[in-house]
Amino acid sequence: MIRKIGTGGMSHVYLAEDLKLLGKKWAIKENVTLPEFHGSIVSEAETLITLQHPRLPQIVDFFAPDEAGYSYLVMDFIDGITLQEYLHNKQFQIPVNTLIRIIHQIMEVLDYLHGLTPPMIYRDLKPSNIMIVEHDEIRLIDFGIARKYKLSGIEDTVKLGTIGFAAPEQFGAGQTDARSDLYSLGALFLYMTTRGAHSEWISGVEQLLRNDSIRKYIPVMRRLLRYEPQTRYQSIKELREEMYRISEHYERRNETRASDGMMQGTRVIALVGTGAGAGVTHTAIAISHYLARLGSKVAIVEMSKRSVAFSRIKSIAYRDSEENQAKSFDLEGVHYVQRSNKYEMVELLGGSYQYVVLDLGSERDYSQMEEFFRSDLPIVVNAAAEWKQDDMATFMQSYPNQPKMKWTYLLPLASKETVNRMRKRMNSARVYSVPPHFDPFDRTEDMDVVLHELLNTIKPISKRRRFLFK
Repeated sequence: MIRKIGTGGMSHVYLAEDLKLLGKKWAIKENVTLPEFHGSIVSEAETLITLQHPRLPQIVDFFAPDEAGYSYLVMDFIDGITLQEYLHNKQFQIPVNTLIRIIHQIMEVLDYLHGLTPPMIYRDLKPSNIMIVEHDEIRLIDFGIARKYKLSGIEDTVKLGTIGFAAPEQFGAGQTDARSDLYSLGALFLYMTTRGAHSEWISGVEQLLRNDSIRKYIPVMRRLLRYEPQTRYQSIKELREEMYRISEHYERRNETRASDGMMQGTRVIALVGTGAGAGVTHTAIAISHYLARLGSKVAIVEMSKRSVAFSRIKSIAYRDSEENQAKSFDLEGVHYVQRSNKYEMVELLGGSYQYVVLDLGSERDYSQMEEFFRSDLPIVVNAAAEWKQDDMATFMQSYPNQPKMKWTYLLPLASKETVNRMRKRMNSARVYSVPPHFDPFDRTEDMDVVLHELLNTIKPISKRRRFLFK
């Protein structure tokens, strides 16, 4: 045991060092309970052991309550501070983009919990139960009052939750469900935007919101904080779609108003395949070099752990050069990066690149799919074979809670009839056929036509306005 790192109610959390795996540290949660509550402790452990998500702690061992009532959960040590500490350390002065990113990360993990069978309702979303780790990534901790949703239940047997962040139904107004967590998310959203002054919507509270960048989310917060669950957003998917519509609307409005016609920030294009051999890397390289030929500053990132394509390209281009040993290299105006970690990704996105193209391969690792979901242009590439085109619909159905308004689908060598059929099936006009393109580094007129239409919606720089004075 190294030290105590947390206390709450009848539990303590200790930081411990592994005696066999030297240098490895664990968090050990000790609970002291009366015999009648032993079942709930075991239930919490069983719940946590089944969860697999990068924003949740991984349980590696459990010791059931002994005769004195002591039980222990051994889990990953999350090296960070609580959101409460984070906000106070910064005196609630955090950039709007960071605040919204925190909200989106919480939505990601709630979406996972609500998507389980049966759904898992967290019920205790508050600043002290959210950890902030390196690069402002969040982790959700403490599942002491989480519960599985019972379809036949009328209301909860036990009323639990933190006053100020818990939904009204957690205190006797009905059974908690996914909408209860959405209420708590709204309370947390308002709490952060009012510098900790409010977590409930009251008359005049909108006057405390600090600037227009946050004020545009007033309708979202008000709806999340409605008393009746049926009047709130009904799912994370519905909430995500609304926030996406708001951000898109304001981005377009700001682009129109900008005096110099410049849009800020790097545009991220993420490509993933429905299966091996779909042509993701080929298409990602073709897109990158097309953008570079137009004069854009472009980086392409190999995210797939199994891919060796960039290594082969580098060995051919820099066979007898020191560049052959480097992790990144430049080729025909495109900066290639192999197997980038999150820190390097932050550096790329904060740099001077107008576009970052992510080659995600077909592995569908959760952390990689996170990048796909949050990208400006998510592209799904399907294999060329006619009999594999069902894979596209299957892929789309694998993520039922993700908003798909900006998803784009590529079908190499598909006929016009196939594209029209898939557009109806996918309920999207953003389905394209990719013409024959044997060398992704080369320019062809047919490929340029497709890429122009494909990428036209995410230009990072619009043309400078021209005025004619008479």
